[in-house]
Amino acid sequence: MSRDQHTIQKMIPRIGLPGTALRYAGLRWQWVGTFALLLVLALGLRLLAMANVPLIPEEAYYWMYAQHAELSYFDHPPMIAWVIGLGTAVFGHTEFGVRIVGNLLMLGASLLMYRFGRAWFSQAAGAVAALLLQVLPVFFGVGFIATMDAALVFFWMLGLVGVTAALRDNRAWGWYLAGFALGSAMLSKYTGLFLAVGTGLAVVAHRPWRRHLQTIHPYLSILFAVALFSPVIIWNAQHDWASFRFQFLDRFTAEPIRVSTMLTFIGFQLLIATPIIFWVYGRLTVQLLHKPLQALPPQSTLTFAFSLPLFSIMAYKSLRYGVHINWTLPAFLSLLPAVSQWFIDHGLADFKRRLWTRGFAWTIILCVLFNISSAAYLLILQPRVQWISAFGPWKQLASIVEQYEDQLESETGREPLIIAEGAYRLASVLAFYRRPVEHHVNTACYTTSQWVLGGNGLGYPYWSDRNRWQGSVAIFIDDDEGALARTRDHFDEVRLVTDARLLELGRHKYQLVMGKNLKLGNDSVSSK
Repeated sequence: MSRDQHTIQKMIPRIGLPGTALRYAGLRWQWVGTFALLLVLALGLRLLAMANVPLIPEEAYYWMYAQHAELSYFDHPPMIAWVIGLGTAVFGHTEFGVRIVGNLLMLGASLLMYRFGRAWFSQAAGAVAALLLQVLPVFFGVGFIATMDAALVFFWMLGLVGVTAALRDNRAWGWYLAGFALGSAMLSKYTGLFLAVGTGLAVVAHRPWRRHLQTIHPYLSILFAVALFSPVIIWNAQHDWASFRFQFLDRFTAEPIRVSTMLTFIGFQLLIATPIIFWVYGRLTVQLLHKPLQALPPQSTLTFAFSLPLFSIMAYKSLRYGVHINWTLPAFLSLLPAVSQWFIDHGLADFKRRLWTRGFAWTIILCVLFNISSAAYLLILQPRVQWISAFGPWKQLASIVEQYEDQLESETGREPLIIAEGAYRLASVLAFYRRPVEHHVNTACYTTSQWVLGGNGLGYPYWSDRNRWQGSVAIFIDDDEGALARTRDHFDEVRLVTDARLLELGRHKYQLVMGKNLKLGNDSVSSK
C-alpha cells in the first residue's frame, strides 16, 4: 500500500465515508490529484480572465452605480455598488477591480457551505458541497462576472450558518448573525427576502424549534435586518417607490400562459445543477412528500424550507414570464449538502457498480473541463472571433468616440455629452472604457443613455438633471443605422461621422453623430 492510500485509510473515521469506498478511492488516488490540478487550473484561468476579459454591459452598468453613490438604485439595491466600489478603490477602475470582490465572496461562500454541510450532514458532504459551489458552471460564472449574485450567495450562506447556530446549537448570537445576513442579502437582491421565508418555515415546521418563537431573539434579528435594509426603503420613499414598483409590478403585466417560458425555466434548472444532481434533488423531494411533516429529520426540514419556496414562486412566474437563469441560484444552496450526502451514502458504498455514481464523478470532471474551456476561450479566442457580443469591442469603440469627442470639444470649446442608444448597455461600457483616455472630466458624469432624447434609461435618469444638458454639444452613438434620424430633431445641427473603423467592430454597424445645441422636448422627464 502506498503512502497516499495509507493516509486515506487513516482518514476514514474522521470524514465519515464508508471504508470499502475509500479503499477503492485510494486505488484511484491519482485521479484525485488530476482533478485537483484541473480545479486549480480552472480557478487560475478565471482569475486571469477577470483581469483581461472586457466587462459585459451589465458589469459596466453596476460600475456606474458605484460612480453615483446613493442609498439605493432604480433596478437593484446598493450592495453591488459597494462591492464594486471596494474593488476599484483598491485595484483601480479596471476589469479586475470591478470583479475581484465578487470572486472573493464566492470563495468565502464555499467556506460557509463547508461549515453548514458539516454541521447538518458530515464533513465529507460539506466538502463536496463546497466544491460544487466552485465547479458547477453557473456558480463558476457568478465568481467571474460582477453582478449582485455573488453577494447574495455569500450572505445567504452566512444566513444558513447563523440559523444553524441558533437552531442546532441553541446560540442566541446565531439569530443576530442571521439577521445581519438577511439584511445584507436584501441589500444585495430583493430575493434575499426568501432567507426570512425559509427560516420562518423551518421554525414552524420542526416542532422542537418552535420554542424559539417564545424568545425575543428572532424578533430582534428581524428588526436588525429591517434597519440594515432601511436605505432601500428610504430611497424608494423619496422616489415614489420606483424600484419596488419596477421589480414587483411594472415588470409583470398580464400575460397569457406560455409553455416556452416554463420549458426554459426547467432547462435553466438543469443547467444550474446538472441533470444528475437535479435528479437526486427530485428523489429527495418525492421522499419528503411521502413522509408526515413531524417525521422529517431537522436537516431535511432545513433543506427544503430554504429551497422549495423560491423554486415554487419562480416556477409559478415561469408560466407567464421569462425567468432568468440566476434567479433561483439561492434555492440550490441548502440542497447541495443534502445531495452530496445522498451520493456518499448510496453511491460510495458500491462505487464500482453504481453507474450513477460514476456519472456524478464524470459530471464534476466535465464541469471543470467546461470551466477551463470557457475561460480559455474568453482569454484566447474571443478577442479574435468575437462570437459573444456582450464582450464586444468596447475599448476600440471608446477610443474612436474619444477621438471625435476631442475634435468636437476643440471646435466648440465645450465639453461634449456622450449619448448612447439603448437603456444602459452601450452608455455604460463607453463610460467605463473612455475613463483611461479622458483626462478632463469624469466620464461617468458626461456619459448617458437614450433617456435624454426620450425613452427608457433605467437608472440613468436618477443620476443627472436633464435640464443641465439644454443647449449642449453632444456625440450620439448607435449600434444600428438609425443614428441620424434619431438625432435630427434634437439638435440645431447634426453631422454623421464617416469612419471605416466603425464598420470593422464586430457584428454591429456603429454610427456616430456629432450634434450642436441640444434641444430638450417634453417627451422625457428628469427624476431630479
